[in-house]
Formats: sequence, C-alpha cells, structure tokens
Amino acid sequence: ATSVHAGYVFSSCLCCLPAILPMSCARCPHTPTCLILFAILELSQGSVRGASLCNSSGVETLEVYRYHFGQDHITLADRNAGDALGDMHYVCTRADAKVYKNCLVSRWEVVAETSWGPYAVCNSLLGSHRCFGSLGSNVGRVNAVLHHGSKGQCSKNEGVGSWFSFPGDSECKPGAAVGADGCKWSGKRVRSVSARCIIEDRGLADACDKNRGHGPYEDAGRILEAALASDDPDRGGCPDADLGEEHHREITL
Repeated sequence: ATSVHAGYVFSSCLCCLPAILPMSCARCPHTPTCLILFAILELSQGSVRGASLCNSSGVETLEVYRYHFGQDHITLADRNAGDALGDMHYVCTRADAKVYKNCLVSRWEVVAETSWGPYAVCNSLLGSHRCFGSLGSNVGRVNAVLHHGSKGQCSKNEGVGSWFSFPGDSECKPGAAVGADGCKWSGKRVRSVSARCIIEDRGLADACDKNRGHGPYEDAGRILEAALASDDPDRGGCPDADLGEEHHREITL
C-alpha cells in the first residue's frame, strides 16, 4: 500500500507508454518491467468484470499508512494505502525491507463510506495520478495476502490486513461530511516520518526478517503503529519528517 506498491512500475516505462502497446517496449531499456505493467493493467481491468459493491454498513474511520517519495504527503486522492498489518504484508515480503529506507511514511485518518468496491492499482502516470481497476467512485478494499479479484473486499481481513484505493473524484471537499454531494471519503494526514527511522532505528527490518515468507507480520505492524503514534523514542516513536526537503530517489521493482 505504497507509492512503490504492487504494480508500481510506471516510472520505468514512460518510454513506451505513449503508444500504449507492449510491442513499443522493444526499444525501452526496461522492457521486462514494461511488459509487467501492461499485464497488471489488463488484470486490473479484468478484476472488475462482473464485480459488485459491498453492502454498506455506514461510515467507518480508518487508520492507514503509505510509503511514498518526495512531497507526495499532501493527498491520498488516486493513491493506495494500507492499514498497519496490510502495509507490512507488502513491505516485509520484499527481498529487503531496507529498499524503502529513503522514503517517507505518512499516517492518515480516513473517514469512508463502507460500500467497498474492488481494489484498484493507483500511481502517477504521464504527469497525473490515476487508478486502474476501480468500480465507479467507491473506495476499494482487498485482502493484503489474497489480493486477487474480490478477496477481502467485503470482509474485515483480520489477522492479515487490508489495502485500500482512494478515487480522487469521490473525495469530499474540505469540511464536508462523507455523503455530501455524493462524496465517499475524506482524509486527514496525521504525521509523516522518515522510513529510515522505522526500518533501521526502530527495528522494522529485523521484525520483517523474523517472519519473512510466512507471516503474520504483527510485530512489524506494531512497530509501524508506534513509530507514527508519537515522536517519543521511549515509546517507539520517530520524529516528524522535514517535509521541506525534497526526496527524489526513485525505486524500480
């Protein structure tokens, strides 16, 4: 549930995207990555065929987390995020969790209408953020482990966590309640910290290594929550990030 989430390979493929044809990737230096991108786009579109929305249980408040680069802490619109356990099921299953150490991590409080739609893959593409695989303007949800099709869309995903997608066209206007003018969600950023603090100083990398390959990543999830809960190191907290500093490092998965 991050800007380097599953399917986040767009930046390495810009050379072949204008034609929107896999065959154009033959001249792209990142051809394998580019072909993976087109497979993801096809699968994401296929995942909504025959899909439906979950029955609404009203409005729910979520605590979600997002690894990201640069100044991308400003909004969740057309972006992915995960709850603490869900995010760790992505970060901890990478070959090396330290690949994220130059990122920032932001914690958001989101109020969302609970008629969840299918999870959509979101990223910056040709200068603007967009999501692929959504159903209308509803917030998408999926099981962070069995993240295929509609698995986890309408369940709590206890013990494994959830990933979410937040369509920009259904974000509530500032100060508006969810439901006003048909809006589906609103978000407020609580804090942003350096991922290096969490991964190296608070021991997230070691916690990931302990259960890598089988999970669950509950210890890692608790480290993430504590790091964003306060800036007190005695309570596992990390200091607020300097959001005036540009972070231009790019990672291609």
